[in-house]
Amino acid sequence: MNESKKLIILGAGGHGKVVADTALSAGFNVIGFLDDDERKWGRRILGIPVIGSTNLVYKIAREGKANYGIAAVGDNIIRAKLYYKIIEAGLKPATIIHPYAYVARDTYIGQGTVVFAGAVIQPGSIIGDNVIINTAASIDHDNKILHHVCINPQATLAGGVTVGYYSTIHTNAIIAPYIKIGDNAIIGAGAVVLHDVQNDHVVVGVPGRFLKYNENKPPKTLIEKLFNSCLLYTS
Repeated sequence: MNESKKLIILGAGGHGKVVADTALSAGFNVIGFLDDDERKWGRRILGIPVIGSTNLVYKIAREGKANYGIAAVGDNIIRAKLYYKIIEAGLKPATIIHPYAYVARDTYIGQGTVVFAGAVIQPGSIIGDNVIINTAASIDHDNKILHHVCINPQATLAGGVTVGYYSTIHTNAIIAPYIKIGDNAIIGAGAVVLHDVQNDHVVVGVPGRFLKYNENKPPKTLIEKLFNSCLLYTS
């Protein structure tokens, strides 16, 4: 194991399991999981212990047991809270790229982002912090995926797409070239998006149509943290 890349994972669910496997494949030494569900404490996932609550990240950092952390929860808002907790604890958010992902030249991948097996990111694309590029997702040229976004398995983003903060693109969705997806938007599984999507809109179907507003919005404290540290704000 690589002692210079000691990683603690915040989140011990199914997504955390895949993050752990990806991290191991990428050469990290995963020392354990933290999770706020007490029922998971003491369990092992891929042979790795669930140590205790996410608040233990401060003690782990202080004692030098890890130097990297990763937030491993699918929900964008919860993942953002954990991401900032990792930073506050003094750990570096890990950038984890599976060796079987393809990341082209002339790309940028932010800290705390995980790129899973089979994913493709083409030239000119910018991927922000704390982003999930999930299994076999396809990000074509010159995309801009902003912080705290989740691109789910086999979603396809054509060239020149922009995805705003906290948005989710669900499994097998297709986004046409040069579409702009607003902040905190949700694109449903299998949707085909041919027109720009506004902030907080939930879009479903073929072709994609507005269904409702996403009422689960990041709290003011997270917005303040986002724009205090943001490198990608363009709106």
